[in-house]
Amino acid sequence: YERPYGDPVCSPTGAALLTGLYGTRTGIQTGVSVFDPVSNPAGPYSAPADAPWLPRLLNTAGVRSFLVGKWHLTTVAEPNYLLAPIEFGFSRWRGRLGNVLDEQGESLYAWPKVVASDAGASESTCTSYVTVDDVLEAWLALDAAAGKRSLTWLAFAAAHAPWNEAPPAGLFTPGGMPTQADLEEHALEAADTLLGQLMDFYARRHPVDAARTLWLVMGDNGTPPQAIEQLPLHQHKATTYEGGVHVPLIAYGAGVAHPGRTTANLVHAVDVHATLLELFGAPPAAPTDGRSFAAVLRDPDAPPARTAVFVRQALPNGLGPKERIDQAAIDAEWSLIERQGDFPFPPLELFHLT
Repeated sequence: YERPYGDPVCSPTGAALLTGLYGTRTGIQTGVSVFDPVSNPAGPYSAPADAPWLPRLLNTAGVRSFLVGKWHLTTVAEPNYLLAPIEFGFSRWRGRLGNVLDEQGESLYAWPKVVASDAGASESTCTSYVTVDDVLEAWLALDAAAGKRSLTWLAFAAAHAPWNEAPPAGLFTPGGMPTQADLEEHALEAADTLLGQLMDFYARRHPVDAARTLWLVMGDNGTPPQAIEQLPLHQHKATTYEGGVHVPLIAYGAGVAHPGRTTANLVHAVDVHATLLELFGAPPAAPTDGRSFAAVLRDPDAPPARTAVFVRQALPNGLGPKERIDQAAIDAEWSLIERQGDFPFPPLELFHLT
């Protein structure tokens, strides 16, 4: 896809993917302040339990869902916060409550890993490189679901900071004294390498299941400023410029009839929710902001599912008044950006994208 969009930072995009709702409905409109919910400007807000959570809806269609990797939608102020993904419908979770945080003494090779299921949850230090562990757990989830209809939700930490440690040798192309941009590129290359190995191993071990599997790979926000190489330096993650919200989306495998590029429709993260419900034969969610692009997977010349997308970052989280708002409406040709609050950018900007 050439025109997919997420929100400016990760938590709103993650919530949109899993609920099919814009952040104005869920209250997740900036990064969730997982560990310091009281003092953080984002506020002590967690994702609402009553949203149309994708794994909960898939359960009604007999589909089990497994979460691997980062959650980042619940603060530690919530009771039983380690069980939130289970309460929202996932059968099993192996991963992290938020990002790997070096300021908390964590590293990419030593981080708190959550193991959760209906039986309960625990947390202990994992000493494997974070992306290696994510892919291993994704394989275990795929293997456990062999022969059954299932969803494996793999939320990589890569290529998020910290960028002070290189991945294990053999997973990336080394060279010279790396800058922060180089280290982020190494982390992303390692994730790409490991994902390819996972897909290949799954195809060899479970060829029948692999032939019936659809892989969707999507970014949750744009490039951080430390790693920008070509865009203007202010057009990055955490802004509503194209560099902050225009993300990758790749579909591969079962049901993708015509591999190649398509500009058939604009896509927002909320649309993944509607698409997966349709593909699994589950009832559509109500309410929803999503528009299924399943037809475009089958035929890239199918009519577009939507004509515009809406992206937004606002502080604090929740459904109440905001101190800062940065939002944009984007269609096939135009991006209209509106801001309220203290920004180093104009309050209103209009761009002709083509």
